[in-house]
Amino acid sequence: MITVFPCYAPQDRDLARELSAFLERGADAQVFLEEGEIRAGETLLSKAAEGLQAAVIVLLLSPDSVPARWARREWEPVLFEQPKEYGAHVSTLLLRACDFPALLRRAAFFDASQQQLPAFREFKRWLMGLDPPVGLIGNVQHG
Repeated sequence: MITVFPCYAPQDRDLARELSAFLERGADAQVFLEEGEIRAGETLLSKAAEGLQAAVIVLLLSPDSVPARWARREWEPVLFEQPKEYGAHVSTLLLRACDFPALLRRAAFFDASQQQLPAFREFKRWLMGLDPPVGLIGNVQHG
């Protein structure tokens, strides 16, 4: 089972719930939905840092979740360097148009701002195609 840590604003809770339910149906994923909600005093980046124990961190981007200012020295370690150290994958799901670093479009970027279901499907396919988590290596299923 792959673990997913969505990072999202309270205003995006309904979409985060929809994504969670979609992933838990047929993707063998465990989504840490409640843990990923950005609370008072937290930011998208601090929340992403909390999710490093999961196999996948997914940033749900919207005008409500993104920082007012993206300082590269703040986001680069959290979104690129630390995940490599922990073996976590970072993905981005654009919920609504907003400003964010162009580097986030390079890999594992999914645009749900126009059509949600196709983006959710594309994300699920990507998720299911990842290397198996350490606990699943060696388990062979015959069907």
